[in-house]
Amino acid sequence: MSDPWQNRYVRHVLSETSLSASALALRAKLSSTTLTRPLNNPEHSSEISISTLQKIQDTTGIPFAPFAPRGESNDLDQPSQEIGARHRVDLVNVYNVSASAGPGIIVDEETVVDRLAFPQGYLSRITKARPADLAVIGVKGNSMEPTLRDDDVVMIDTSKRSLGYDGLFVLNFDNALLVKRISRGTGPGKIMIISDNREEYPAVEWHVSDVVVVGKVIWVGKKA
Repeated sequence: MSDPWQNRYVRHVLSETSLSASALALRAKLSSTTLTRPLNNPEHSSEISISTLQKIQDTTGIPFAPFAPRGESNDLDQPSQEIGARHRVDLVNVYNVSASAGPGIIVDEETVVDRLAFPQGYLSRITKARPADLAVIGVKGNSMEPTLRDDDVVMIDTSKRSLGYDGLFVLNFDNALLVKRISRGTGPGKIMIISDNREEYPAVEWHVSDVVVVGKVIWVGKKA
């Protein structure tokens, strides 16, 4: 029997926080059996309710929406605005594009396909940007390993478009999206585009006028 999505989310939280199920339950003000019973017996996974998942999300700041298939629960079938109003979350648009950790992905169109819910106050701890200036997109390829892996997701702050030299940036080069590091080039108007997987992807130098900064990466969601 495959692990239900509720269990996969909880196991992901346990891995990210290095907590035991009992310790997580205590922090989220849940009884210990609320988590240990369904985790030890997948047949009881339905006992992990949306309200329980919401408490875990509020406690840890790790959203459960990416793990839930559409139509799985009445709560998730509701419009995102209603979820936000009821559970006091900030919503960030998820787009149907990926930034390549590789040679580049051509962008034909950008469409909002979902909204990712974050506990109210969580975003303000990592950025001063408004939720409207944030976007979540996928990552494809292996050029940024081990920092980013294929099918991870990143949140970018589109208000940060100046060519700084600290952190990760999503760039548009010749209508292809890339996620890379940036450093100074060998001369005026030149920048180095750097991959973390340098053995397979050596740094390249571009002219600054050829690059459009889409935004700075401020959050990473790891593939479960």
